Amino acid sequence: MDTPHRNPEYLGFWPSWAHHIGDLVFGANDGIVTTFAVVSGVAGASLSVKVALVLGLANLLADGFAMGAGNYLGMRSEQDYQASLGVLREGHTHAAGHGAAIFLAFLGAGSVPLLPLLLVPQDHTFLASCAATGTILFIVGSLRTLVTRARWFVSGLEMLLASELETAGLPVTVANPKRVRDFARSTGQLAKTDRLDARAIAHYAYAIRPPVRPLRTPEQAHLKALVTRRQQVIQMLTAEKNRRSNAAAPIGVAIERHLEWLEGELRRLDGEICQMVEHNPQWKAQAAMLRTVPGVGPVCATTLLAELPELGLRNRKQIAALVGVAPLNRDSGAYRGKRRVFGGRAAVRRALYMAALVATRVNPVLRAFYNHLLSQGKEKKVALTACMRKLLIILNAMVQTGRAWQYAAA
Repeated sequence: MDTPHRNPEYLGFWPSWAHHIGDLVFGANDGIVTTFAVVSGVAGASLSVKVALVLGLANLLADGFAMGAGNYLGMRSEQDYQASLGVLREGHTHAAGHGAAIFLAFLGAGSVPLLPLLLVPQDHTFLASCAATGTILFIVGSLRTLVTRARWFVSGLEMLLASELETAGLPVTVANPKRVRDFARSTGQLAKTDRLDARAIAHYAYAIRPPVRPLRTPEQAHLKALVTRRQQVIQMLTAEKNRRSNAAAPIGVAIERHLEWLEGELRRLDGEICQMVEHNPQWKAQAAMLRTVPGVGPVCATTLLAELPELGLRNRKQIAALVGVAPLNRDSGAYRGKRRVFGGRAAVRRALYMAALVATRVNPVLRAFYNHLLSQGKEKKVALTACMRKLLIILNAMVQTGRAWQYAAA
């Protein structure tokens, strides 16, 4: 049986768009979020419409081109490398098409929050921009059904409602549907209808009390998008450097060109992230406080700001479990299984890993803790994971109390 994303008949009258749907939704989402963040910032600062248009258009062209060009160069290098090894698969898609899809989706959907600035009187531009943003979010959410069997209005409403509820300051949780369905089965409910599903969701929310997703301001969403993009660029840099060693001469030239562009893009993103943190007094003070801990650098600090807004709002056990550095038991009766860590937020763990690795050498508290664990016979990776957890707990306590790192030698 053909899956929806491989069955052209399922895609209706757009079969040629099947392999671009992911690019279109990805580009549109980023364009909407970043442009609306610009409009919100301008409205909050009471700046003129002209300033909003200039900043919004600059964001559309710069970020849209960067995303589209990065996708194109990455796919083109991957295809060239596969061709040099003679393993290029038949029916591969054109890299230019994917890059153009992301750029055009970013440009098209991202321009929607700016349209009210041109068409609506200045006193009502922000409200009109909110309405336009909600409409385009619904449309983009509905587009996902072109490659799934979900109902278009359900998919669109999910994306719209989650965004609008967060904007209104109401608590929001987007539950994993598999967990809700498994919960329903555990109660003996095997049948599935819309009425039964609604009852199961309400029962799940009442019994499980899933944690509320922290509300993100447009500025926080923009910072998170920049940090995520930086991680993507680093992954592409690593992949290209690995390919360079085995690439033929003509392919090596293309890889070097791509590496040069990626390094420039990485510098641009670092500058934009630094500028956002510097212009926000709260972020600037919190980042400076986090960096007082030996081993915590600018990348770790900005990653925590963007990916872990709960820092300082949870207790030590909750924050460790949320990130995925808390050891989880596997016991049954007399059996005692090996404790492991899994789940959580991978981006935060990657940043904590590098920070803990450095801290075991330059931070006196974590160095002593690490050496103590090694003397107890712990494996190095186990000891390092424990240091990640201890470092996270220290940072969480610092944000809670508002106090910088202090260490008094014994």
